[in-house]
Amino acid sequence: MPTEHIKESYINNKPNIISIQGKKSVSEIQLPTLSEKCKSIFETRNSTKVSLSEFEKKNDSIYVNSFFNETIEFQLGQTTLENKIIKGNFIISSNDSIFIRKNNVLEDVIIIAPKVAIEEGFEGNIQVFANESITIEKKVTLNYPSVIALYNNKETKKAFVLIDEEVKIAGLVMLFGNNLMHLDKNTLEIKEKGKIMGTIYCSGILTLKSDVYGSVYTSKLNHKTPSSSYSNTIADITIDVSKKPKVFIDLPIFNNINTRYAIIKKVL
Repeated sequence: MPTEHIKESYINNKPNIISIQGKKSVSEIQLPTLSEKCKSIFETRNSTKVSLSEFEKKNDSIYVNSFFNETIEFQLGQTTLENKIIKGNFIISSNDSIFIRKNNVLEDVIIIAPKVAIEEGFEGNIQVFANESITIEKKVTLNYPSVIALYNNKETKKAFVLIDEEVKIAGLVMLFGNNLMHLDKNTLEIKEKGKIMGTIYCSGILTLKSDVYGSVYTSKLNHKTPSSSYSNTIADITIDVSKKPKVFIDLPIFNNINTRYAIIKKVL
């Protein structure tokens, strides 16, 4: 907590019911320092660039690449990815934006572009890396271990992650890259009726309206209603690390010599 005391807010004339279990302590001025590897993912990558038409598909319809092979990068010429089955050691990239349609089947695939959007109803296992915006429409399901990560490396430019209603994400949601003087440039909004299982890290302003079974790190909080906005406020949610599935391993995003390593998933 920023202080030892919690100030109650009365929103829509609802009664306050606050339940805190475990140790409560005063937070540091800054968030825990991220590992340098978090930035390096956005800056360098070892891959072989191949067009979708050049790569030999399995059974004439499925793109498969083992993690024992070198990483294959598909650089899209168009903004929309649709009707593709892509599994394994692939990167899908664009110099502008990528819109992932719900008719795709993506498993263990990395998505890299300045702007990424995912269509309502999509389900898959992906790792998304962007530096301007990420938009996830309603009823998207991203299975473990998925990653939503935005690195805003321009102090004066705004960046955002918008996660719409009824979205389920198992893994990591991360927005970072600005300093204390520019916290308002980064915004992460998670709307109602969804669920995040894993870790949320936000160097900026977080609006959180879905339950989290895991941990939340943020510089500032904000709560919005149709008529008002409440700074440094959360309402109508549960944050409970004890409900995180025991098989989930937190990704090593911090500079911590005591990091615990384990098998996240077995891949081919």
